[in-house]
Amino acid sequence: MDIPFYEPFTIRDLAGVRGEIERLGLDLRVEEDVSRLLEETRVGDRRLANRFCVQPMEGHDAEEDGAPGVLTHRRYIRYATGGFGLIWVEATAVCAAGRAHRAQLHLHGGTQAAFASWVDEIRCTARAEWGRDVMLILQMSHSGGEDRLEPVGDAFIEAATLAGEAGFDGVDLMCCGEGVLAKRLAARPANNEGSFADRSRLHCEILRGIRERCPDLLLAVRLSAYNATRSPYGFGVDGADYRRVDPAEPNQFARMLRDSGVSMLSVTAAGPNLRESEERRAMEPLSDHEAPHEHPLMALARQLELARALRTAVPGMSVVGGGFTWLRQFLPQGAAGAVRDGAIDIAGMGRSALAYPDAPADLMRDGGLEPGKCCMVCYACARLLQDEKPVGCMIRDAAVYGAERDEPGPVDPARRVHEARRCHQCEAAPCIAASPTGTEIPTCLSLFARGRTQEAYEVIRRSDPLPELTAQLAPGWLESEGACIESALSGSPVPIQDLQYAISWTARREGQTGLRMTGEPSGRRVAVVGGGPAGMACTVRLLERGHCVVVIEGADCLGGVPERVVPNRRFSGAKAEMDAILGPAQAAGRLGLRCSTRLGGEISLQELLESHDAVLLAAGLWQERSIGNGNGITNGLQFLQRAKGNGWKRFPRRVAVLSGGDSAMDVAVTAKALGADEVYVVYGGPRSDMHWHLTESWFATEGVHLRVNAPARGYEFDRDGALRGMVLNDAATGSHGSESLLHADLVVEADSPSGP
Repeated sequence: MDIPFYEPFTIRDLAGVRGEIERLGLDLRVEEDVSRLLEETRVGDRRLANRFCVQPMEGHDAEEDGAPGVLTHRRYIRYATGGFGLIWVEATAVCAAGRAHRAQLHLHGGTQAAFASWVDEIRCTARAEWGRDVMLILQMSHSGGEDRLEPVGDAFIEAATLAGEAGFDGVDLMCCGEGVLAKRLAARPANNEGSFADRSRLHCEILRGIRERCPDLLLAVRLSAYNATRSPYGFGVDGADYRRVDPAEPNQFARMLRDSGVSMLSVTAAGPNLRESEERRAMEPLSDHEAPHEHPLMALARQLELARALRTAVPGMSVVGGGFTWLRQFLPQGAAGAVRDGAIDIAGMGRSALAYPDAPADLMRDGGLEPGKCCMVCYACARLLQDEKPVGCMIRDAAVYGAERDEPGPVDPARRVHEARRCHQCEAAPCIAASPTGTEIPTCLSLFARGRTQEAYEVIRRSDPLPELTAQLAPGWLESEGACIESALSGSPVPIQDLQYAISWTARREGQTGLRMTGEPSGRRVAVVGGGPAGMACTVRLLERGHCVVVIEGADCLGGVPERVVPNRRFSGAKAEMDAILGPAQAAGRLGLRCSTRLGGEISLQELLESHDAVLLAAGLWQERSIGNGNGITNGLQFLQRAKGNGWKRFPRRVAVLSGGDSAMDVAVTAKALGADEVYVVYGGPRSDMHWHLTESWFATEGVHLRVNAPARGYEFDRDGALRGMVLNDAATGSHGSESLLHADLVVEADSPSGP
């Protein structure tokens, strides 16, 4: 039979799943009774509340020092709330040299307290939600190369000790992916291939060291039992045909792990590359962001075959198996069948848990999963990690991760050209008249459509000094795109801002956006107070005219309010664009930057006037309107700055947003993303007057409420000074003076001074 390559999921019922398995001739079972997944089980001498496990999926969202970041907290709290009995925490570096990337978790003496607090937060959440504890395993990794193996082994042992002290139940020696231990086991050329005893010696030494230092710590291993490359560099592969599994060495390794005190084995595998040239496919297994070169059920059957072989080789060791994601809402039935068949003890969910973190809870409550919440196997989460972006589900968790990729959209270059060609090249173009910068949009799009991207960028830069920032943050639907005649002709305007971003982004990546400084310096010096968009735009124009500029900025970086406040999901940051544009001026000695310098603090206006020919004050004038203050009340910009700086670890459950200003949208979406159960958007006038950037459908999101024609009158507090809620004058009832109390744990005043 020909290999049936990857196929889309179209199955509607369990009979369809069984029919597909039968058509492919696979040894897979699906069970209608999924109750066994919700039963207690044991791992060694530990109790596990159910058979659901979150598999380790890197989030790329740790702090600079390796401590869990705000999105790390959010993901794992969602898992704890979602009912998983076992949470296998993602790859955590055991030393600085072993970090795979700058946003990977790293457990060391300086972050141990943060890890301990995080572990306690996860446990407290699980106990509060389910009345029982959750098992936490920390995956320890080392992704660097080492000439000597002793420092690597010592680093694993030390990290395991810190993990036990931080409250983890156990640790995992990561033997999969590109980690040092996986490479060593597979005997790749850089690791001195040799006998199995030589290749597994380091693993034995680490396990022995951990057992001696931490006798109560549960030991686990996540093993890639089939590394689909040609032998001898593959692992678990047939020597004659890398596409076939040979369980001999994986089974031998599993027995060695059992003898070293390992209680649990998580089994994974890399699918074979079947479509490339013979030489390349024999040396390169598929990556996580690539669709398999076979029917997904074939990949699942292989994973379970490996798991069954290992479970048979080491009786008594708990085996975690995965690969069920393609089954969508029938994932529990496939996992229950694997448990019934004796292939696995525990069902792992990896990317499917990112999309559906409350899957076990739904199964307990409703007896099944919701198709609309399941992972769609689009591989976007793996691509986010590849692109060094925070990792999550861009489809099911779009409010947080939907805009994480900073590449211009539409992503397909041909599609962008098609969109540019939709421009009618209007005479007296209404898009130009509606553009605050007066950019010659038709000329720009015409050049881009003809492949002259750099010329198109030059058109934009003549009128807009910071075009990437503008394209991401300007309300285009109210400006140039709102005036496009295609809105009337087709109902779909030309995506002017997306195209401007694509043009500018491409020009920057090609090194073509640096300042054009012509002629000799003018000899004049200007001080610009404020490194936000206004100050930096003025700086660009002054430098272009030959003046020398010093920028005075009170914060520790340039970018102003957008950099410090606008959420990452909506704004990729100003630093890359500003660095590229200003680089030539700094290199020429015409630009000075003084961050963390406050006017009226470290420097006075008089000093600037005495040492410069001119001073521009662009410090920003923004303030939310307030109707009161007290515990539980903050303003929109302070809230967003705190959220962007990872300042919220435990988030209030009921949040009210006093709407009216531009920050209200970001506050509401951020509050929901951080974990608020209920978000109330309150506006004193009619909905038609709101300056609201999101679609109406956002108010249909679970837990989101809109109150309009309800002016806020003040706040009510209990006798201890804690906020009870916001007092509203309900004008919608038509009864003047009719007041009600909107209960809230936190109120964010995001109402501008000009609001109603």
